[in-house]
Amino acid sequence: MTARDPITTIAPGDTMFQPSNPERYFGMGEAALEGIGRTRAAANARQPARILDLGCGYGRVLRSLAATFPEAELAASDIDAEAVAFCAETFGAEPILGVPDFRDLVGTKRYDVVWSGSLLTHLEWERWEGYFDFLERALVPGGVAVFTTHGRYVADRLRSGKSEYDYGLSQRQRELLLQSYDDAGFGYQDYRPDSGYGLSLSRPSWVLKRLEHKSLEVVHLHEQGWGQHQDLIGCLLR
Repeated sequence: MTARDPITTIAPGDTMFQPSNPERYFGMGEAALEGIGRTRAAANARQPARILDLGCGYGRVLRSLAATFPEAELAASDIDAEAVAFCAETFGAEPILGVPDFRDLVGTKRYDVVWSGSLLTHLEWERWEGYFDFLERALVPGGVAVFTTHGRYVADRLRSGKSEYDYGLSQRQRELLLQSYDDAGFGYQDYRPDSGYGLSLSRPSWVLKRLEHKSLEVVHLHEQGWGQHQDLIGCLLR
């Protein structure tokens, strides 16, 4: 079956959508597809039968996946129950309610593609470890995972000191975040104390190092590859 035009229905609660710039919103779906396509090509991956959007939100990328792979079985997971319900109703995806530890995600299905856009960018390292463990369990052999991170571009924006690039953090938080990033290659700060949700920075070399002991082989890495902002990393499950 050939690709079709994406569904353009927008949920009222979708804060990613800005009416003044709809091209940006839908363009992020196209950019995700490009990264997934390059990853699949590098991995020589088969046509996907099952696709999971992990951190789906209200379907900013899922709508493009549904249009491009109309025969694939889709699944949508997020900690926002309303967002998951919207994706199930609008795009026909299997709803999977997210949990703090990715190792605890329910379901026995395995996927050919797992996409996670702007998910790890908001999480502390311990939860990254659970995410990678989940990928090893959830991907079929030869399946691919594509995720995004905040790398050197975001670090430079934070370092500029401009208020429009504060990413919701105080000056002190930005200083601590950058200090950890400079010293160790990774930094994280909560938006609110002990919320478990904030902003992470990670050098590509740091991410690659953390994947060395996993059965996930990096086959594609594009700094600023998603929306000319976040780094995009594609992995193959060996």
